[in-house]
Amino acid sequence: MTNIPEFVGDLRAVLSSVDRALDRQLVEYGTFLPHVFMADVTRALCASGPSDTGKAVIGVIADHFEHGDAEVRTLVVASFLENLDDREPGSRAIVDALPPALAAARANMDASP
Repeated sequence: MTNIPEFVGDLRAVLSSVDRALDRQLVEYGTFLPHVFMADVTRALCASGPSDTGKAVIGVIADHFEHGDAEVRTLVVASFLENLDDREPGSRAIVDALPPALAAARANMDASP
């Protein structure tokens, strides 16, 4: 099982703007806040769309969702999937590009009361 530091490391390897988000977070908050970080990643992904880099980011998220510990899975659901708004074109493009495991998790999330 992977953990949040491994997840962040793999995201850093495919999305260069992650380093700026991490630096900004450390300056603003003095610590690493995983949910704030994941929201930054989600915004960057929605802005860039499912480009080659975007697909690589989605792949990292999907891999860690499937193989990560409970904290990673919660982070992906609460701060990635829940931040995808079908009414926004950038989000909709990402939703349409989700691999099966993430699409199913999002569908389950939407079906919950």
